[in-house]
Amino acid sequence: MAWLSPTPEELDACVAEHRILDREIQQLRRQAAATGPAPVWLRSQEEMV
Repeated sequence: MAWLSPTPEELDACVAEHRILDREIQQLRRQAAATGPAPVWLRSQEEMV
């Protein structure tokens, strides 16, 4: 297995993308919390994953 050696620019891009995705996840979690518990059929689907 070859070691990856990303450039500082590539690392910065990864960090920026991670922050964007993290913000989106937090927003979705807030929306989900605001709408209350998921329907039973959806909860059972999540448990199967």
